Amino acid sequence: IEIILFIILLFYRKKGSLGYIFLYLFALFSGITMGYAIDHYVTILGGIVVVYAFLGTAIIFAVMAKLGWDPNKNLLSWGKWLLIAIVLLVVALIANIFIQSAMISLLAGLFGILIFSASIMYELNVMLKVDHYEEDIPNLVLGLYLDFVNLFLSILRVLGFISSTDD
Repeated sequence: IEIILFIILLFYRKKGSLGYIFLYLFALFSGITMGYAIDHYVTILGGIVVVYAFLGTAIIFAVMAKLGWDPNKNLLSWGKWLLIAIVLLVVALIANIFIQSAMISLLAGLFGILIFSASIMYELNVMLKVDHYEEDIPNLVLGLYLDFVNLFLSILRVLGFISSTDD
């Protein structure tokens, strides 16, 4: 359902209130599916570690947002490189479903932390530098939401790897 809502959101994101409806539905179903991932990490890491990972994500988000919201920086050229990096990350994660390599999982987590941290800076810099219309808001919010969620999951992936090597 989440993938279907995401695809619909891509088509209707500039349709005013309809874009907002699909944004809310996507966030709802994304939160539900992320609950399973969080439950998995609570089981293997413990609840307090997941809370610390969330707090770490919030701190990284705030720092990257501050760095990206700088009128003297122009990060607009980062867009194509971030897209390539995200596509490579997705390919690696899909391949790792079949390979089941702990090292690929660790590298994907570390790479994800770098990519999504940079993406937060980029997206906020785009908000600052580029003129936007009201119908662009769902797309902008979705980008930051996905950056936050994927940064959080990347941090959990790294902590999960560290936990599995401690056993």
